[in-house]
Amino acid sequence: MTQWTFDEEQQAGQLRVDGSATVAQVGKLKELLVQAVDQAHVVLVDLNRVDQVDIAGLQLFCAAHRFACARGKTLQLFGGGERFRTLASTAGFVRGSWCSVREKAPCLWTELA
Repeated sequence: MTQWTFDEEQQAGQLRVDGSATVAQVGKLKELLVQAVDQAHVVLVDLNRVDQVDIAGLQLFCAAHRFACARGKTLQLFGGGERFRTLASTAGFVRGSWCSVREKAPCLWTELA
């Protein structure tokens, strides 16, 4: 079960994604990501418990990052394991550049390079 925890004092939260980040789950995951970005200034997305991911999941994380940047907020991924990183790289998501949404905001995928 995906879980959101929020530290009001720090204005930061962590969204722990459990199970799949695939086309079948992106609708629910999108709702949670929007809620997280609306509530926190900094959102950390823990992918350590993700056992499946597909292109729809990767696109959702990219869109969530762009959504956060457009609002002057930060969204970062961590964890995910080798399979997640391999899919992200093979699909062309991993690159070392700035995000096109907000000047000087690192691309979400830079950290996975």
